[in-house]
Amino acid sequence: MLDLLIITVALVLGIAPASPVPPEPRADAVLILDDLEDLYEPVFFDHRVHADMADMGGGCASCHHHSPESTPYPACRSCHEVSRSRSSLTMPGLKGAYHRQCMACHREWSHRDACTACHLPKVSTATIAGARTGAVANVITAAYRPRLETRRSFVFHTDHETPVVTFHHADHAGTFGLSCADCHQDESCAGCHDSVAAVSTPEPSAVRASCSTCHDRQAQQDCSFCHKTCEQDDLFDHAIAVGWPLEPHHADLECATCHGPADAFTTPSGGCTDCHAGLGVSQINHRTLSPGTDCGDCHEEVAAAMTGSAYRHPPLEDGCTTCHDLDDSDQRFFLRDSMSALCFACHDDVQDCFEHATLVHGPAQGDHGCTTCHAPHGSSQPGLLRQSRDALCLGCHDRPVDAGGGQPLKNVAAQLRAGPNRHGALRDGDCTACHQPHGTASARLLRAPYPTKFYASYSADTYALCFGCHEEQRAWTEQQTSTTGFRNGDANLHWKHVQGAKGRACHVCHDPHASSDPFCIRETVQFDRGLWSFSMGYEQTQDGGRCAPACHEPAEYRRSDLLARAPVPVADVNP
Repeated sequence: MLDLLIITVALVLGIAPASPVPPEPRADAVLILDDLEDLYEPVFFDHRVHADMADMGGGCASCHHHSPESTPYPACRSCHEVSRSRSSLTMPGLKGAYHRQCMACHREWSHRDACTACHLPKVSTATIAGARTGAVANVITAAYRPRLETRRSFVFHTDHETPVVTFHHADHAGTFGLSCADCHQDESCAGCHDSVAAVSTPEPSAVRASCSTCHDRQAQQDCSFCHKTCEQDDLFDHAIAVGWPLEPHHADLECATCHGPADAFTTPSGGCTDCHAGLGVSQINHRTLSPGTDCGDCHEEVAAAMTGSAYRHPPLEDGCTTCHDLDDSDQRFFLRDSMSALCFACHDDVQDCFEHATLVHGPAQGDHGCTTCHAPHGSSQPGLLRQSRDALCLGCHDRPVDAGGGQPLKNVAAQLRAGPNRHGALRDGDCTACHQPHGTASARLLRAPYPTKFYASYSADTYALCFGCHEEQRAWTEQQTSTTGFRNGDANLHWKHVQGAKGRACHVCHDPHASSDPFCIRETVQFDRGLWSFSMGYEQTQDGGRCAPACHEPAEYRRSDLLARAPVPVADVNP
C-alpha cells in the first residue's frame, strides 16, 4: 500500500519512477497533500500566455485533452473531481491533474520542482486578499514564475558578401506583435526559454523560409535589408528606419493597423489621409497634437497652397498660429476670433465698406464669410480669389438669383453665352469694374450711382457709374462730331435721348452685360418693370443705323457731312 502511495505521489509531481520498484524514499519524499493547504497559496494561472505557447505545438488540446472540439472548452473540474477520493492513474483528481500537466513542462524549462517555484507561502490574510483581488496577484505570481529569458537579438553568420544578419527578437515578439507560433512550430518552450542550458542558435537555412514569409519582397529588392557587415546593436526605431516617428499618437498602435497583416504588408505614404481619409476637422482632437506637429502633414491642401501658389496669404509667413489657436479657441477651425473679426483686423478697408454699405453681398454674410470667395491660405489668382473673377461670379450667377425686392437677378452666364458682343469690362472678365463685391450704398452692388428705372432726368451724378469709363461729352453736348457715332451729322442723338424728365436711362437701349447686336444694343426693350416688352428693331448701316422701337416711328441716322446738310428727320423721342 505504501509503494502504491509513493508511485501515486511521484506521478502527481511529474516524477516518473526509474523501475517498477521505487527506491527508498527520502524523509520528505512522501508528502501529505492535505497538510499543504495550511502552508501554500493557490497558483495564479496565466491562461493567455499558456494558450499562446500552446499554438506552437498541439494547440489547446495539449491541456484540454479528451475534450470535444468546442468553444469554450469545458472546465478541468468537469472531468477531474475536486475530491481526492479517486485512485485511478488515468483519471486523477483535479489537483493531481494540475500537477501532472504543469510540472512536466516547467521542470524541462526551469529545472526547478520545489513547491515554491509555483506556490506562494502562506502570508497574512490581508495580503492574500489583496493578491487575489488586484494587481498584487500579478506581482507575487511573477516572483515565483519561472523566468522567461527573452533574447533581445540573435546574430546569424552566412557566406554572403555581407555576412551578418541580426534578428531583433524583442522587436518581433513585442514591437511588431508577433506571437510565438508565428515563427515557432512543433518546438518546446525550453528550446528558447531554458533558464539553465544554453539556448542553441538555429542554422540560417532553418530560419530563412520563416523570415521570407514577411520579408520576401524587401529581400528580393535589397539584400542589405537583412545582410550587414557587422552586428546591429540598435533595436528597431520607426523614426530612424522609416523617417516617421510614432510618438506621440501612434506609439500604441499595432503594426497591422497601418501596414496590414504580415502576409499582405503594405507601406503607407506617410500622409495622414492614407489612414484618416474622410475624417472631418471635428473628429480630430487637435488639442492633443504636440507643439512640433507640422500642420501640413495632415492639411496637405494647405501645404500645397503655401508652396505652390502664386499668391500667398501674408500672415502665413509667421506660421499657422497667426490665425489659429489650438489651445484657447472656441471658434470654428480653431480661429483666434470670428472669421469676420479676424479678417477685419488686417483688412480695415473692407470692414469700413461693410459698415457703411446699405447693401451687402449675400455670400459675405453666409456661413463661410470671406472664404466663400477668397482662399485663406494661397491661390493662383490675385486677391486670393478661389477662381478667376468672372468664373467666381458666374459660379453663382448662372441662374436667376433672388436678391429681394421682388425682381430676381438675371442669369448673367446665359446672357454672356447668347450675346457675343460683351460690355468692355466683361470682355476682360472683370465684373468688379462695375460691381463692388463686398457692399455698397447703390443698387445691384454697383460702385457708383446708376439709374435703374426707365426714365431718369439727366445729370452727371445720375450716370456716375457710366462716366467712370465713358466720356461725359457723349451725353451732355448737343452737337459734336468727335466722341460718339450715335449722331445725325453733328446732332448728338445721345443728348437727345437723355434730356428732360423722361430722359431714357442707358439700360433702356443698351444691355450692361452682353447682346447679339453691336454696341450691346438690346434686342428688346423692357418697359414698366418688364411687364411690357417690345422689339428694338435696331439695324446697323455703313454710315449710321436705324431702329423701330414702339416708343417712336422708325428712324434713321447718318454721320456723313453730305447727308448732314439734308438730314433725315428723326422722330421726337420725348413725347
